[in-house]
Amino acid sequence: MLEIGFEKVEDIGFLKLRGSVDGENYEMFHASASGLLDQGVSRIVLDLKEVDYIVSSGFRTIGSCVSGAKDMGGGLVIMSPTDGVREILQLLGFHNLLSIVATKEEAVKYFYPEGLPAEKDGDA
Repeated sequence: MLEIGFEKVEDIGFLKLRGSVDGENYEMFHASASGLLDQGVSRIVLDLKEVDYIVSSGFRTIGSCVSGAKDMGGGLVIMSPTDGVREILQLLGFHNLLSIVATKEEAVKYFYPEGLPAEKDGDA
């Protein structure tokens, strides 16, 4: 079973996955992730702290989203993958294509090293 939640912080889309991305539900994951790109969201964070397994098609979706987000001037960050998922990401070479962070704050800082635009405006 797979549950997908969504949250937006400024222009960063956070997809929170819970469960397993398997042969029966990877299309739901693909539709959610590619749907963000279709809506113009180019900065994407995949929260994988509650994902215990991802089928190969799910990793292809991650790869395609990395490419799509970069083509739009953004990127994709993986947040808090479980040890098993992290190991597969590394075996597949994803650590060379994207950043893996531990917290939401680190993910935001990846896209906005000097702080979110709204925060910087408030400092002026």
